[in-house]
Amino acid sequence: MLEKIPKAIVFDWDNTLIDSQQSVSAAINHTLKQMGSDNLQASRHNYVSRKEFLVNLFGDGWQEAGAIYQQYLDQQSPLKDLSLNPGVVEMLRNLTQYNLYLAIVSNKDGNNLREEVAYLGLSHYFKKVVGSGDTPEDKPSPLPLLFALEDSNIKPSNEVLFVGDSITDVHCAQNANCLPVVYGKPMLDYEDLLSFENFNQFMLLVMPNIGGK
Repeated sequence: MLEKIPKAIVFDWDNTLIDSQQSVSAAINHTLKQMGSDNLQASRHNYVSRKEFLVNLFGDGWQEAGAIYQQYLDQQSPLKDLSLNPGVVEMLRNLTQYNLYLAIVSNKDGNNLREEVAYLGLSHYFKKVVGSGDTPEDKPSPLPLLFALEDSNIKPSNEVLFVGDSITDVHCAQNANCLPVVYGKPMLDYEDLLSFENFNQFMLLVMPNIGGK
């Protein structure tokens, strides 16, 4: 249960609002092939950051692998293949009734991110959509999250929720002094964080607090 009424809710995009698991798996396989390691099999867990995952696989070559991985995600994910996670639209409709500040922060290329959000007809729900390239650093730096709040007059605090599926999102929220909320099963070593497994559960988590606003 939340201790305070949230003033803002910021969402991650991939594997939070949309189901990107197929694209992520394809990007991993593509990266393995390009790095000459296609004999390996790998899957990424949400409690392992992208950097840690790539370092474990490629050692000193992790940055090259990271560039290949991100380029694939940015260029090889057709809009027609995008799929919202169940309950997202209903949740957004409900939240907008309470005058909450809503935003998106992702490490996906900013222009591609905004194109995807627009394609799915969600742009009007969000005051700001922040992606890679919009700030000098990506998550887990606090800069993208702070930039998302910049025009809101809302200060970072536990009244700002950052909802995401990965340890990178958790660290971004913590680095920005906001409250992390985990989409998915509780993370290893972070079981004390608020978490939910579907957006109906998320609404049950936040509605008792915002319903009286």
